[in-house]
Amino acid sequence: MKIEAEKRKAKRRARLEAEDRKAERQAKLEMEKSILEFDLSALEINDRSRPATDSQSTFRVETAAKLFPKLASEQELEVHLIICSKIASLDNSCFC
Repeated sequence: MKIEAEKRKAKRRARLEAEDRKAERQAKLEMEKSILEFDLSALEINDRSRPATDSQSTFRVETAAKLFPKLASEQELEVHLIICSKIASLDNSCFC
């Protein structure tokens, strides 16, 4: 009788330990899942905030015209274009 009771206690203890290990594994998996979901959402936010590469390489006259300052005379426009040209030659690029 006493041996049977000890066997039942040992089985019960083993079952409880197995359940505890299972719960710990489940908690660990949930934590890893949460971390991965957080990383994924951070990447999605980063992707949305980054402009598309095609839009950077496309030149649009309408957009460029909006960026020009409102110049009062033809002489001011000419001075502005000369300055832009000099800056572009120094930067080795053409943006004006």
